[in-house]
Amino acid sequence: MPASYDHRFLLGPHSPMNMPMQKLLIRNRDRLEEVAAEFPDTEMHRTILGHILKLPIDELSDPAAHHNYVENVLTNSSTRIVIYSYDAFFGSRKSVLSEDFVYPSLEKKIRPLRHLMTGQKSTVFLCLQHYTLFVETELKDAVSFQHLVQSFDEDNDFSWMPFVSRLRRAWPEALIVVVDETDLATHWAVVAALVCGHPKVQDFKNISRYAKYCLATEGRKPYRAALKESPPKTIAEWVSTTTRIFQEFGNYEPIVKRVVTSPWSPEQIELSKANLAADLDALKKLENVVLASDYNLEME
Repeated sequence: MPASYDHRFLLGPHSPMNMPMQKLLIRNRDRLEEVAAEFPDTEMHRTILGHILKLPIDELSDPAAHHNYVENVLTNSSTRIVIYSYDAFFGSRKSVLSEDFVYPSLEKKIRPLRHLMTGQKSTVFLCLQHYTLFVETELKDAVSFQHLVQSFDEDNDFSWMPFVSRLRRAWPEALIVVVDETDLATHWAVVAALVCGHPKVQDFKNISRYAKYCLATEGRKPYRAALKESPPKTIAEWVSTTTRIFQEFGNYEPIVKRVVTSPWSPEQIELSKANLAADLDALKKLENVVLASDYNLEME
């Protein structure tokens, strides 16, 4: 009987989560083996998966296609948790803003992946920023795309609910784990544990690097000192120490930012922030959708 796998996907939307998570997983590949998890070489994984997803749908649903996929991307026969990360899976940066809703090709992209994962456990991680910040971040990386937001409806409610609802309809069997970007730095160890399945990620090499990057400069030395003086023995202790330091020193604010004219009014930005909070409250009530912040893990 073919082995069953637990597939964990970091597919977007474009966010600050995926790249540092990739670096953390690569740095700790030896620790992933302890929980039968594997983060295959990124470029190799994308190439092989992209090739397989071009097969006809009826072939993708055949268990042989999935077997061929894992045989080609995994190096350890004992692996059961497979982690895949690709910010642009739903579409390129340009296609993010090509219409008055994000990632218009979502359904087309998800359909073959859903069929390939037939009979397997699948989890999709989404890191959500408030909507206007998400758009402005994309514009900073591609200023020439600014004209694309001109088609946005003036009455846009800046909600992620339509995007998540589309994903749920496209892949109803998948569990969707939503990460709030505003809590990402202080709860980085929680998110990492959810992604890789390791209950002791507080001991991972470089586990605190992302948090230090997000922390105000004057707080970084005290943060290192706090971690050295009392090394966290649990994920809960890591979160507690990190949260305390952030509350004392705040987030890093770059002295010089790449200037981009905001397409939003101050009122729209405030509405976007408020609606993200409302979205998160509504999302956790949906079937097959959970918030990373609601997980306890080994938090006791």
